[in-house]
Amino acid sequence: MSPDTYRFFAAIEGDAEDELLPLDAPRYFDAAEAPVSAANPLGLYGALSVGAFEANVSQILVDVPLDSLLGGEGGVTVSYSVYGEGDEAIPRSVSLDAATLASLDRDIPFYRSAGIRVWLRFTASSPVDGLTYGGAGYRNYAVDPTLPGARFEFAALVRFLTARYPYVEGIVMGVSANEQQQVGGADLTEPVLYAEALAALCRIAYNAAYPNNPALTVCVPMSGSSDSGDLSSRSLGVMLARRIGETGVFPWGVLVLDDESTAAGSLLSTALDAFSLPHPAADLALYTPDNAK
Repeated sequence: MSPDTYRFFAAIEGDAEDELLPLDAPRYFDAAEAPVSAANPLGLYGALSVGAFEANVSQILVDVPLDSLLGGEGGVTVSYSVYGEGDEAIPRSVSLDAATLASLDRDIPFYRSAGIRVWLRFTASSPVDGLTYGGAGYRNYAVDPTLPGARFEFAALVRFLTARYPYVEGIVMGVSANEQQQVGGADLTEPVLYAEALAALCRIAYNAAYPNNPALTVCVPMSGSSDSGDLSSRSLGVMLARRIGETGVFPWGVLVLDDESTAAGSLLSTALDAFSLPHPAADLALYTPDNAK
């Protein structure tokens, strides 16, 4: 009898009739080890769940929309404390939206079961009072750690999510840290102060996640945008690395979002060498396949 009789493979149906999309190479039933995916590491990709298989990716961004997560009721209540100048603990709590949490509970374990590494990306399409930068007309709003109580609330959310999903690969801090439209009303005309706040926010995220996942990496997304009012990714990267070096290095990374920022990433690496600054532990690129909408 042919050895092929004993082989099997896993696949999902494609768009065309009788089309199958293999998820891995054929394996024998008596294989001594679990099959290892042959998928190419194409980067980070956001789409519907099945789209991750179609794109053959090894990593994926899962958005955590703070305005939705904190804008509803019926979910889990997260308790935390805010500390003032006198070190007095002031108890606080936030109620998480049940539908948003259910969506995360559905998608994240699904990706993990498929062998896809998950990165949590914090976003907000509208400002969240007391947590994000404000302003009107921006595409995204980043967390503002200088607001009273914001760092404690954000740390509580990171702690909760990494306890719920302790296997995530890392955290991505927003959509694009050097674009005014993607950070809300942050004052990018004071780049040093902004970089210091961003470094502090990354440290807050890492410290909050560490007890649940010591191997987690905190990534800062940057684009090659040259619009008026935006910062260059190279300049922001240097200022960020300098501040992280001053306050203590932790596993941080850079997520480049386009070809321009990929080129800038090479310049950033050269600049960090020149100033003897700490390099990011991870250097990732966003991959968007043609079928991503």
